[in-house]
Amino acid sequence: GSKAVAGKEILTLPGGGQLSNFQFCKSQPPFDNLKLRQALGRAVDREAINEALYGGLGTASYGLWPEGHRFYLEELAEELSYDPGQARALLAEAGYPDGLSFDVMPIDGFNLPELVEIVQEQWADIGVDITIRPTSNYVDDFFIKKQAPVGVIPTVGPPLSLNQWTAKAVNNPCSYEDPEL
Repeated sequence: GSKAVAGKEILTLPGGGQLSNFQFCKSQPPFDNLKLRQALGRAVDREAINEALYGGLGTASYGLWPEGHRFYLEELAEELSYDPGQARALLAEAGYPDGLSFDVMPIDGFNLPELVEIVQEQWADIGVDITIRPTSNYVDDFFIKKQAPVGVIPTVGPPLSLNQWTAKAVNNPCSYEDPEL
């Protein structure tokens, strides 16, 4: 389709595209707590981010695969839809009724520091305080030196395999492993 922005028509093509991927160190507290991760997900207004950063030309993503893909799960989109009230309840269930603080390390570029600034405001609404620590050397600073428990990187299109979630994968922060997966 196309959309007029600032007097110019912009052509948008379906499929592919960049996903902004928040990577959590899920093998260690506090991010080993599923309720905490769910709370953070429910506190992100993806539509507001799309409008603020991409002029509404993007598509809000609620999983790894876009709507229409054979692996897309409608129920996952419902579980991750923006709901700050539910986010606060999940945060309390996770054991953080007064919120918490942590660092987030976006790769410098791809609008990621700006994205994290918006998420910072949204998470603040539920009592979560983050310090943004942009990096130009994500692999060294996040994966190797582990200078933050949460990182943000761009991903082009859905993953081709699930091996990135095995404990030995280089792009798996803190060697998280889920035997069921």
